[in-house]
Amino acid sequence: SDVYKRQEYMGINILQTMKAVPIVLILAIFFVYGNYAQVPAKYNVTIYMESLCNPSRFFVGKIFDKFLTAIEQSGNYDAVEKLNVNFVMYANTYEYQLRNKSTIFWCPYGENCIQANKIITCAQQRYSKKSQDAQTKLQQWRFIQCFTRIFTSKEFQKDDGSIDFTKVIFTCAKRANPVKEEHVGMTKQIYNCQAKEEANQLLRDNLAQRRGLSFDGQLQPPYITLNGVHNEKAELKQEISFLRWYCEAEQ
Repeated sequence: SDVYKRQEYMGINILQTMKAVPIVLILAIFFVYGNYAQVPAKYNVTIYMESLCNPSRFFVGKIFDKFLTAIEQSGNYDAVEKLNVNFVMYANTYEYQLRNKSTIFWCPYGENCIQANKIITCAQQRYSKKSQDAQTKLQQWRFIQCFTRIFTSKEFQKDDGSIDFTKVIFTCAKRANPVKEEHVGMTKQIYNCQAKEEANQLLRDNLAQRRGLSFDGQLQPPYITLNGVHNEKAELKQEISFLRWYCEAEQ
């Protein structure tokens, strides 16, 4: 749609612009705003998205990546402490009950959408369950960013054309935490979760959050709320540069 094209066009332009800006300058801005914020703040960002929706993937895979990279390269976890990011993988998904009383989930963005939604949701739950410290929270964000960006890549396609989700989970768990025991253990946890009824229940929990929105109708993901409120101006800033939005919010 025109909205999607606008989001993607603006996102590509900002990425092209930021490529010309030395990473040192970006980090300098991050440090200045992070270290001189007068009042500690807590931002609760909720991102309603779908794993195979292109604007969602562009935002999480590339725009959010700039923010994570700035934190990782600076070693400054101040932003992680002040920020909560909740990925709700249920923007436009539906659950249907069949005649035999069983239920199925349907996503308008493709056949692998539900599976990927389950994996991202399970990852968010498992990392949160492990710990609420800044380092683990950053690992959670990095896993979700990594998975969203690469899971449709050719290197993860099997001979029959299906996606090797186990390989993707392992790759992103390792990207989030290179310690072997840690990423191998997290890979098993996420894989076991997404294969069980637990993943279905987690998606239903996402549906409950989706129904809590004042917005009625089909969303155009990513649909972003800040401290429970949707503001189109703030959302657009976040979609163009999440890093810049955070720095300006901390002024």
